Amino acid sequence: MPHVPSANTCDACDKHLNIIHGDTPKCAKCLPDGAKLQTCSRCQLARYCNAECQRANWSLHKTRCATSQKNLTIARALDVGKRHEDFVQWVKRSRRLRYLASSWALNIGTERDLSRESAHRLSPFG
Repeated sequence: MPHVPSANTCDACDKHLNIIHGDTPKCAKCLPDGAKLQTCSRCQLARYCNAECQRANWSLHKTRCATSQKNLTIARALDVGKRHEDFVQWVKRSRRLRYLASSWALNIGTERDLSRESAHRLSPFG
């Protein structure tokens, strides 16, 4: 049964670190103990067990690598990390305001809502 590719698997030859097996015995595709997978220095996504595998897989990987590099460049230019953190902080700060606005819009807990409830209880028809 083939394993699921992950950060622990060579993108070219499908060899992998023993960590994916957990406590089970090694298989023929396991790399030696202590081996580390190298990462593509351009995109930081692809993993390879050695330079030969990286060269062998370059024709397949170069399009994905270029796209990843463009995405990283755009994310850095837009300062996506900072903008995301600012949004998270805004959501945290404005939570109470959104709650009050929605309560007001639905007339929940407002004087108008409470007076209608009182009138309904006093009505002989209700």
